[in-house]
Parts: sequence; structure tokens; C-alpha cells
Amino acid sequence: MKRFAAAVGMLALVLGPRTALAQDGKEDRRPPAQIQDSIRIAEHARALVAGAPNDSARAARLYEWTARNLQYDVRGYLSGRVGDMRPEAVWNSRTAVCEGFVQLYHRMAEEVGLRAEIVNGYAKGFDYKPGQRIRDSNHAWIAVRIDGRWKLLDPTWGAGLVVNSEFKPEFSWAYFFTPAEVLQLSHHPEDRRWQLAQRPLSKREFERMPAVPRLLVDAGFSPDELRAAGLQRNAAYPLVGSIQGGVRVVRAPASGVLTEAAPVSFEVVWPNAVEVAVVSGGAWTKLERQGNTFRGGTVAVGDVVQLVGKRPGSDEYQTLLHYRVN
Repeated sequence: MKRFAAAVGMLALVLGPRTALAQDGKEDRRPPAQIQDSIRIAEHARALVAGAPNDSARAARLYEWTARNLQYDVRGYLSGRVGDMRPEAVWNSRTAVCEGFVQLYHRMAEEVGLRAEIVNGYAKGFDYKPGQRIRDSNHAWIAVRIDGRWKLLDPTWGAGLVVNSEFKPEFSWAYFFTPAEVLQLSHHPEDRRWQLAQRPLSKREFERMPAVPRLLVDAGFSPDELRAAGLQRNAAYPLVGSIQGGVRVVRAPASGVLTEAAPVSFEVVWPNAVEVAVVSGGAWTKLERQGNTFRGGTVAVGDVVQLVGKRPGSDEYQTLLHYRVN
């Protein structure tokens, strides 16, 4: 019996206490509950991407889950008292500011073999004021390596909107693999190389530009047009109505302020519209129709110029674009 006890004692000395190992093979000294949460995150991430054919699909599945399942902590952001933003804490609370969104995404990306980086910088979010100087980093998003190229995504902005200081869940793919030239209109990284754009913006240029309404991008305005209009003196963008049913602007002023007596031309694809017109100084000019495309122009007079359209069965005109005249 003594010999057996001694043997057990020697075995305990050799094996030592049971410990968890971190990914680098070193002893993981985190609390057991946190270790278990890490295991759950890893298992969940692998289950999410099971059967995905490539890295793009894996990145997309992680983006969609993160954006659909986390709530943005508006109160924490506004008060400056955010909770624990480590992946395990966010996994449990399902509430976070941008740091928590990207920390959890980054952890899941690592677990499924994606190469990802957290990008810190500045963004013109719900609390942005025109002309505001941005002194401190206020946002974070993700760069992920796909087929040898870096691509950008922002699961926080893809999760929804903040309206009247309340988070409104509204999932969007608009911030998944967003073209760099588009994302630089609203996001400016601390490290210039993460702009990934052929024509990077300086921080001062980014501050000068008004916030670009996402609807203008969705309507078809090019990033170059919006950039040029935003860098003009006293810059403003046109007000844009709801973009539905495949409406797309092919040609229109990107500046929201038109010069008095200047000619203005438009080309818009508006499926199912029966009539599209430009209203300037109270005068209506119908655009010529060719299929679903409407073309035409006018002269900017009065106080406002509007591009409007009417759908079948409706007597009301919907405003697509609204400009001021100086």
C-alpha cells in the first residue's frame, strides 16, 4: 500500500495540476469561466463557417452574425462608461460599443483561420457635428485579408442606426467589404495605410467634408464626385429621398448648393416611374423617357431645385433629390 501511495505521489509530481493551454501553448491563467467562454466562442465561430466555400464567405458569415446579434451600447458610449469589451464579456452580454464588436469579430476570425486586423480611427457617426475637429480616435473597424488583398468591414455600422439616442437594429450589408473609396468618406484610420484608397484623404480634408449621407452612395453618386463636392467651400450635399425599386442616379450635381441661373442636367434610372420632372422656381420640366431612363435639364432659379417622379396609380410625386439655389 505504501509503495502504491508513493507511486501516486510521484505521478502527481510529474503531471502536476491540470491547466488549460492558450493558443501559443503557454499556460492559460485566466479564470475558468473565461476559458470556457473562449472555448464557446471558438466552437460557435467554427460552426458558423462550416461548409463556407472560401474566405470571403467565412468573413461574411462572421460579419452577419456579429451585426445581427450584438446591440450597440448608446448609453455607455455617451456617458463614457462602457463595460468590459473583451470578446468573452461581449459574448455574454451581447451589448457593446464598436470596440466590443470588432474584438469579438477578430477573435472569431482568428478561430476560423482568417487573417484580420483591428483598425482604429475616426468616424462621422450619430453624434458628429459638421466641421467638428476630431482629436481622439472614436471608432474601430476591421480589415481582413482575402485572396492576398485587404478588405474593409464595419460590423458596428452594419448592425443598425442610432435614432434619438436609442439603438435601432437594422442589419445592412453596406459595410461589408465596403470599397475603400467609399469608406474613406465616413471613416478615417489613425494609420494612413488602412485607407487602402488610391487617393487617400488627409485628416484635415476628412474634417472639412460634411458627413456623406449613405443614401447618396446607394443612389449611385460616385465616391470621387462626393469627395470633390465635399471639399468645396461651404460644402453641402443634396437631400435625398428614399431609394427604392432600383432607382439609380446616373448624372446629377453632387453638390447640394446650385448657382443661380446655372444649367443643371439629370439622368436617372427609375423603374416603373410614369413621369420624372425637374422643378425649378416653380416651373416643371419633364425629363425625356427612354425605357426606364429619364434625361433632361433646366436652369437653377428660385430657392430650390427638386428632382421628382410619379409611379403608376399614384397622383403624388416623390422627391428624389433636393437642392438649394444661391
